[in-house]
Amino acid sequence: KHSHRIMLIYSRRFEDLQTEVPILQGLMNNGMGKGPALALLLAGPAISLPNMLVIRGVLGNKKTMVFVLLVVVMAAISGWIYGSLF
Repeated sequence: KHSHRIMLIYSRRFEDLQTEVPILQGLMNNGMGKGPALALLLAGPAISLPNMLVIRGVLGNKKTMVFVLLVVVMAAISGWIYGSLF
């Protein structure tokens, strides 16, 4: 039973990876900076709906909200630093 859930989660995650890079390329071709692109690439997979549902099931609502907040803040800081350096 659990292997089916894992398979569904990972198959959905594979689809996310296939679409993220072309979307980011399109955004960068239309003027998006490298820093915001990095932030999106870092935060996007971690806070996708399927991943958040799994994390909520393991950690609960309150810890999931803290996790999402930390991911967004750290991705934004990383993107800001990268964008200012390169």
